[in-house]
Amino acid sequence: MDTNSFDTSDKESVLVIDNDAVVGRLVQQALRGSGYEVLLVDDANDGLELAKQQRGKLDLLITDLIMPGMNGRVLAEMICAEDPMLRVLFISGYSADLLEEEDADVEGAAFLAKPFSMKELVAKVREVIHPERA
Repeated sequence: MDTNSFDTSDKESVLVIDNDAVVGRLVQQALRGSGYEVLLVDDANDGLELAKQQRGKLDLLITDLIMPGMNGRVLAEMICAEDPMLRVLFISGYSADLLEEEDADVEGAAFLAKPFSMKELVAKVREVIHPERA
């Protein structure tokens, strides 16, 4: 689990959970480069634990929709049950139709299809965190 040195500054904070280490690191680098505080884990259980530790301090959860063990929808439901104001962005190589059909329970969840550019990622994150500005 790479929690880095998370501080409680005024930066918007993002928890990234993706079992693909390369994707996770790219997302982390892009968001840090855009001024976000980023926590990165590659396992759903570690993500649950970290989300509990950071309850109320996170602005956004980014999780892969399809992961081994626990899928992103179930993970997001569990985390949001404890932190209902948390916004969610699912990322996946699968169709957005899968999100619409399977993930309607996660209120306000957004979707970004893989592959995506870092510019697209940052724009989507801004849109999800600040929908009033979109």
